[in-house]
Amino acid sequence: MLVEVRGKGAEAMGPRDPEIRPTRDGVARSSARSPMDRTITYLLTAARSPKTYVLLGLVVAAVAIPALQPLFSDAAAPPPPPKVTHLSAEQCVRRVIYHSPQRPGYTAWTGAWVMADQSLMMGFTQATGPVSPARRASAPQGLKERLGVGSQVDFWGLRLSSMLRRSVDGGATWSGSDSDRFKAVYPNGYSAGADIGLRDGSVLRRVNGWDQMQEQSLPRTAYLQRLAPGKKQWSTPQVLMDPRRYVYQIGRIRRLRDGRLIALGQYWEARAGSPRTRLESARAGFLLMVSEDEGRTWRRNPVDAARGGSYLSVGEWDAAELANGDLLAVFRTRRSSSSSVQERRQAILRKVGRGWELTRVHQAPLPHSGHPELLATREGAVLHIATTGVHWTSNGGRSWRPLGFASSTTSYGSTYYPRSLQTRDGTVYVFGHRGADDPYGQVDQAIVMDKFRLSIRTDVDTGVEPETTFQSSATAGSGAC
Repeated sequence: MLVEVRGKGAEAMGPRDPEIRPTRDGVARSSARSPMDRTITYLLTAARSPKTYVLLGLVVAAVAIPALQPLFSDAAAPPPPPKVTHLSAEQCVRRVIYHSPQRPGYTAWTGAWVMADQSLMMGFTQATGPVSPARRASAPQGLKERLGVGSQVDFWGLRLSSMLRRSVDGGATWSGSDSDRFKAVYPNGYSAGADIGLRDGSVLRRVNGWDQMQEQSLPRTAYLQRLAPGKKQWSTPQVLMDPRRYVYQIGRIRRLRDGRLIALGQYWEARAGSPRTRLESARAGFLLMVSEDEGRTWRRNPVDAARGGSYLSVGEWDAAELANGDLLAVFRTRRSSSSSVQERRQAILRKVGRGWELTRVHQAPLPHSGHPELLATREGAVLHIATTGVHWTSNGGRSWRPLGFASSTTSYGSTYYPRSLQTRDGTVYVFGHRGADDPYGQVDQAIVMDKFRLSIRTDVDTGVEPETTFQSSATAGSGAC
């Protein structure tokens, strides 16, 4: 006779529990297996369940995705711990990579970025047309007064173009065509300093609609647009702040190591399209916006200076990500509220959760030179690049040192309003324009590219002596840096 005995936990275990069978000697012996046997049987049965495959897939994804993320990100690899004691530049070459079809040329306000396929792209503004103001139309006087531009500034009767160029050979050759034509009193609205490449191969650009306030169909404040791969038309404008309450500007868009984008700029508590006189009296502040979905949505991160720090007027600024996730920020500011002298200030934005908190602001030992330009390098140092030279820090800005150029007979200075990047092979590129903020036709401008590599040294007594002078960007041409 077969007697079946079900254990109390049989339903939970799945397989049927021990059976008692009579043997030839008449003694009933249990066929029960040990706890280890039952555990193995359970695991083998569970392994055939579809739920197990789903659970296993989630575990593998949780482990693999963070490890693989750097392979699909165009952000720089995480820098090593700050241990650089001496840094120099070598193999520096300067080239004019674009000139206007006419002379004197007007090509200015450069931007540069690395695309998802690792090609290089740059953007800039070009103006062509008669040099003599008498031979071209003038802007409406009311519009000029609203914008607050000087008497010598009038690009209204010129052909203005926002240009894009791409290089697939490390900057040796460039190709592309006009990206967009526009009309403006001053052509800074389409400057490419904040433009960036996205992971899907699109380009994300910033346009300052305030400079285009004669265009009734466009937002009269800054906005973003996308240019998808293979497309010729930019997307509809994307406004990040309520235009009924704010005028804002964006000077830089940076990608962090975790893939997020940050947009840096300024804002004024005034209705979009307000005249310059209204902005000069409006409450203003620094703008930091964060996107976790490739710029589709943005949230604002407050940037309020801690008490007791140096004076900080609202102006252009840049930030570089440090190894610990903090941001090193450098600001263009005035010496005091009553002074017109411009200086550099710096501060750390300390990482707090998914955002940052601005710490005490203090004087930066860096000479003033236009919009601050910072580059977080793969070597672990942060570069401050300017017409006055390049300085570097490996300790979060606690100290700065001039970057020496090993093969240069003259001291290095970038061209005007530089934009920089570093590719995966370690090459540093610096783009800018020859000249400065020049009236049309007075300087023969051109787009210039500098290219060099960084060399780490551990002996501070070797290498290049600190620099004390700089090369004038107005005469920059091709050749050694």
